[in-house]
Amino acid sequence: MQLAVEFDLPVRMASQETLARMGHPELRDQFAAKSIIFPDYFVYDELKNEKDNVRSFWLNIVRNLKPGVTELYIHAAIAGDELKAITGSWKTRSEEFEIFSHDEEMKRLVADSHIKLTGYRALRDLQRKERGQAKGN
Repeated sequence: MQLAVEFDLPVRMASQETLARMGHPELRDQFAAKSIIFPDYFVYDELKNEKDNVRSFWLNIVRNLKPGVTELYIHAAIAGDELKAITGSWKTRSEEFEIFSHDEEMKRLVADSHIKLTGYRALRDLQRKERGQAKGN
């Protein structure tokens, strides 16, 4: 939190449900009180049970996104000897790369659902704008 405040940066943050399950339901409120922005939802661990059907898993996640900002935490990578040598999850990572880079159904789903792709730079800019307005700048 100290670095986020000092450098005026947004942070990656687990969902409220995940934080509550881990015994820290107060964290999101503490960061919000400091005017630190973070995604509304964070999808990161659900794929563990779906390794044999990566494509349908992610299509389903995207189809069911809630309004707000959701970070999809993926490890997309191009399959190759190096990737195979460093991780046992190389197959999942290469499938994620294909889905999010080349899959036409995923591209259509994103377009048809009017999903706006963004990154942390846009969140940073929003946070700094809001902080500036709060200070009267």
